[in-house]
Order: sequence, then C-alpha cells, then structure tokens
Amino acid sequence: MTADTLRREAPAATLDRTSTTPTRIGAFVATLLAFATIGFAVRLLLAAGPLWRDEIWSIDNLAPLTHSWQAFWRISHDNNHFLNSIWLDWAIAFSTNPIVLRAPSILMGAATIVVMAKLGRRSSLPAALAAAALTAFSYFFVNYSVEARGYAGEALTLAIAFDALERALDEPRSNARYVLAAAAGVGMFWHLATLAGVALFALVALAAQRRRGDSWAAAVKKTERLFAPTAIAILPALGCVMAGIIITGRFSVGGLNPFSLATALDALATVLRDTLGLPPETPTLLAVSLWLAMVGLALAVRSLSKDRRLAYAIILIAAPLAVLVLRPGNADFPRYYLVCALFLILMAADLFGVAWRLGGWRRLAAAVILCAALVGDAALLTRYQASKATAWPQALEAIEDSGDRVVASSFDEGIGRLIAYFNRDHSPPIVLTPLGQFRQAQPRWLIVETSDIDSEPRSLELGSACPMRFDFAGAYESWGLSAIRWRLYRRADPSMNSCQTR
Repeated sequence: MTADTLRREAPAATLDRTSTTPTRIGAFVATLLAFATIGFAVRLLLAAGPLWRDEIWSIDNLAPLTHSWQAFWRISHDNNHFLNSIWLDWAIAFSTNPIVLRAPSILMGAATIVVMAKLGRRSSLPAALAAAALTAFSYFFVNYSVEARGYAGEALTLAIAFDALERALDEPRSNARYVLAAAAGVGMFWHLATLAGVALFALVALAAQRRRGDSWAAAVKKTERLFAPTAIAILPALGCVMAGIIITGRFSVGGLNPFSLATALDALATVLRDTLGLPPETPTLLAVSLWLAMVGLALAVRSLSKDRRLAYAIILIAAPLAVLVLRPGNADFPRYYLVCALFLILMAADLFGVAWRLGGWRRLAAAVILCAALVGDAALLTRYQASKATAWPQALEAIEDSGDRVVASSFDEGIGRLIAYFNRDHSPPIVLTPLGQFRQAQPRWLIVETSDIDSEPRSLELGSACPMRFDFAGAYESWGLSAIRWRLYRRADPSMNSCQTR
C-alpha cells in the first residue's frame, strides 16, 4: 500500500472504536486472553534450562548480603537490578529451579502482552490484537521474559508509562500522570535503563504540547507539570545508587565495549530481526532500511494520532540517531534498545490496523505479513530452545564424566563464574586453572570462548618452549541474545607432547 492511499482512504481511528458492539468486544477480550495465556505458556516452557552468565552474576553479587533488602545499597554494580536481586536472594534460599528464579520475568512478560494490546486499542481493535500477538511471540521479548534479570520489568513498566502518558496528554486533569510516575518509579527498581525510556517520553510530551499550539515556554511548563511526579518517583532508585557508591566507594560496570558504528548498526538490526521475526541472516543494511521504511510509512499515515507519530519519530529515529552521533560505549548490545523494540511492535500493530480497516488486498497483505512475522518468531524460538541441548552445562558434564576435572580456560573470569555455579551441585568439583599456571596444574581440558564457534582450529597448544597440545573435543553453543559459545579441547596423550618426547 502507498502512503498516499493510506492518507486518502483510512478513516479516523476513533470511528473504529465507536462502531464496536458487545459481541465484538467479547470476541476481542477472549482473543486477547488467549494470546496472553499462550504467551505465558511459551515463556514458561522456554524458561526451563540453564542459567546464563549475567543471571549467575546477579546471584554471585548477593554473597555479601546478610538480608535481602541490602541489595538496595550494598551491591553497587550495573548488573544489580534491585527488585530482581531481592527476589533471587529470597528464592535461591529454597530452590535453584530456573523457572522459580525466573518467575517474576515470566509473569511480567505475559502481563506486557495485555498492556501492549491496550496501547494498540487506542488505534483500533485489529491493532490491539496485532500488538498482543506480536508481543506474545516476539523472540526479543520472550528471551528477556525467560531470564532472571530486570528487562521484563523494564518492558512492562515502560509500556504502562507510555499508556499513562497518552492518557495524560489527552486528559491533562486526569490522574494519569500519577500512574506514569508510579510506573517509572517501579521500573527504575527493575532496571535503571528505564530512565532513558522515561526521558524519551518526556521529549514526546514536549513535542506533543508544542504541536497543540503552545509556545515553547508554555510547552516546557506543561511538560514539567506532567513529569513532576515522575521526577520525584525516580529519586528513590537513584538514591539507592548513590547510597551504594557511598557505602562501597565505587560503582562497578561489568564491561564497556568501545563504540563501533558497524556493531551499533548490527545491534539495531538484531532488535528488528528478533522483535518482528525476520531471519537471523537478514543483512544489517536491509534490516536498518526496513526499520526506516516502516517509520516513514507510519509518519505518512494521517489516520494515526499525531502524538503517536511524534513518538515513533523520536523513539525510532531520533534516539538511534543520537546513539550513532554521541557514540556511547556498549552500543552493540540489543537489550539497550528495548524501548525501541516496544515501539517497533506498536508501530507494526498500528500499520496493521490501518490496513485492516482499508479492507481488500491491503487487509490480505497485512494478514500475510503478520502471519509471516509470527512464523519467523516461532522459528527463532524453536532455534533458541533447540540450542539448549548443547549449552554450557553439557561441556562441564563431559569433563565431569571423564574423571579428569582439571580445566584451563581462555577466559577465566566468565567461564570461572559458570564453573563455580556448576560446582554448587556437583562433587568433586571441576578445578579451573589460569592459563599462566598450566604447567603446575597439568590441565586435561581447555575451554575456549569464542564469538564464532566454527572458526577455531582443531588443535591448540599452550606454551612455546615446551607446548602442551589439546585436541578439539566438542562445540557447545547456546543461541540467542545471551549466547554462550564454547569449544572444548582435551589434552593429547602426554607421550605425544614435545616435553615428553625429548
């Protein structure tokens, strides 16, 4: 469909709402509940499996605590998602079951389906159902709904906050701004990245006030009034961050990758691919071009509310562009663009709703595209689940079964964290030795962590003067946004080492 056709033929979204009947509403509610239930079941199914590195890191951070609530001030680390840490500290005391540890994320991921449908409902019933379906099966949001971290809470609270913002803009005298504040305040305790999303919402509000005819000064004043409760609500979480810095004397960051334009663009492409079910092989340039084309089409559709189009322009164009211009570190992590993923789904749902109202071939095309996205998501989810068969615990089980439990590693800190967690339930423990001490330890195994599991050689040698050779024993790769890729090598027969044959 063309933008001119959409502008000319699409009726106002409000007409769709006024034409609803009790029968249609009942069918809508039933369908929405079905999507939410299925989305919950998918998350529950995929939550079973090994914990990933950052989940274990979150558990390790709890070691110094004597009470759960000390997570608010005694863990000064960017991987301390406050409410998630408190849950883990309580839950790990009686269960190491991954589903138990991930329960809050699973529940909040399912709740996000309903909130996204509510956002879509402001445009039309078809848009609401499309938003629910895409959120329920989006690989991006399912992945972060099955990890014991704060991202599912961030997604849910940002969706609630934006819904409240739209209501506050339409009805300035309502209590919606207090809902916005509550969502932002709670979201900060799930993940501090919520602050970036709230800042973008404030820009949306400012632009919306200006669009309504206010001067810039008046628009700023109205935006300040709208966000004053929010500014107060986010202070407790920021206060906890400051308290942690004061008590520990530092704020630790797990890692900081330098900015790279190529990896930043690839992260944006990954967000689009994993959110809307595109094949992983989709070229980065094509994915980014599709992102821009979708936003351009949405901005041209006049039947969509002007405020929402402003939101798409600011969150899906201005925000990524700011990243590319400002060049911050860690721009290569897709999870930091979570707010963009939310709005990609909402925008796709809005466009689906417009095409559905137009009927004819446009409705058919929209249905085909939506089904293709859901099929693509199903393929990604299937690949994610299947990859667990060769996840990192299988490598450690192979070492354990061999009876030779001394292993060297090319990445001691990360691999060491996983081995230490594995050893909690296995005895005798697997012993990790640093590469610099391999002579004394005489390791029987070598673990190599790599970004490309197929690129490493079939054999490796440690040392130069008297090398110790290791032969490839197996590849262990979990797939997805928290992938861990290991190649396992076993020490060759000592009689074949140069030290032994001299």
